[in-house]
Amino acid sequence: MKHVMNRSFGFALALAASVALSACDNTATPQGVVGAAAKALAKNDVKKFPKFLTGTAKEKYGDLEGMIALQKLLKPYTAHQVGETKLVATTSDDHGRPTLRNYTVQIVGKQGTDADLSQILVADVACTTDYRVEYDHGTCGPASVGYSGPMYGGNYVSGPGYYYEPGVGGGFYGPCGVPFAHTVESTYCLISDVE
Repeated sequence: MKHVMNRSFGFALALAASVALSACDNTATPQGVVGAAAKALAKNDVKKFPKFLTGTAKEKYGDLEGMIALQKLLKPYTAHQVGETKLVATTSDDHGRPTLRNYTVQIVGKQGTDADLSQILVADVACTTDYRVEYDHGTCGPASVGYSGPMYGGNYVSGPGYYYEPGVGGGFYGPCGVPFAHTVESTYCLISDVE
């Protein structure tokens, strides 16, 4: 069992390096969630590892027995890394904004020092994107000079009772108390299957 865990740890280190993970878990990209899952697998973290899984992947590998089975699949390989990532399907909302993207992420590795990289596993990853509207009332005060670009006539002066935010599309948006709405999107990815 110790040998399996050590190989898995090596897999996780190589995988984490290959996707340039930050100190925190990156679940905003398909490569990031695969790397985060690999780190949890390396630590044999039975509580954390299933949080990166959904659907079939969670059924097959979401407990200690499943994690051990996955580690056994990786055991013969060295020099693991993330291979090709492909977008295979996209679902959009009524506004044409993508809400679900399905990817395949290859995990490749070597058997022996001179061997070529070959595919070990393919992870199916589902990335859900949520959209929310945030409002910014800006800063009200004395007249401010803004620049809207040549399309809108260049420089202008906004008078008192209007707000100006430098660096945000020229900055001039409207009367005080009238919120400027902008859409913020956030993406969260989970591994839906591993084959």
